[in-house]
Amino acid sequence: MSVDLEKATTRNLLDGLRSYLTTFEIQLDSVRQEENSAAMDSRDGRMHPVHFGNLLPRLQTYSFVTLLALIVEARLSVFCRTVQRDYALGTGIDDLAGDLFARTLAFLVQSLNLEPPQNLWQWLSDVMLIRDCIVHTGGSIQALSRSDRLEIHAIVRRRPGLAVETDSLLYSHRTQSGSLGQQILRVELEFCSDAVTAAQGLIGYLYQHREPGM
Repeated sequence: MSVDLEKATTRNLLDGLRSYLTTFEIQLDSVRQEENSAAMDSRDGRMHPVHFGNLLPRLQTYSFVTLLALIVEARLSVFCRTVQRDYALGTGIDDLAGDLFARTLAFLVQSLNLEPPQNLWQWLSDVMLIRDCIVHTGGSIQALSRSDRLEIHAIVRRRPGLAVETDSLLYSHRTQSGSLGQQILRVELEFCSDAVTAAQGLIGYLYQHREPGM
């Protein structure tokens, strides 16, 4: 069945992300070593290479979370459409209301009578909220609405590999009393790895229970 081919494609994509994390870690170590020899010193009136500190590693983990969220959303959409076609189901995700994640859950419950594991679904919901913070505000906590800030802080407390810190370069600005930065989201490789594990677990579960009424 076509659903089996899509399962293999999804598995390969997530396995590829897992492998990329290893390369990613090596790249981050290299960036940090190079950054140790770069600095900005304007005392002599000349510009020197900017010391990016944790900026580049931060942007790299941001890009990884964004890519993971994109792949998960795309493959969940493919899963729902493929199952609808293979089992001739009347209602598909395009007939339902809400964002893609909400429509996917509604499809699973209504068309497949399937409740995904709450811990895995919550994990991927958290990933989507972290992705939204990255995409909509560049990781700035202060730029979020109050309700979104509360949600992000709650995720940071329950997920290892996340933290809130003060940005001293990208969002910093000078005032009469000195330089001020913004509170931003920090994403570590630990969170990225755990997020891939959750995605593999959720999608694997869905393919194992794909038949309506199982």
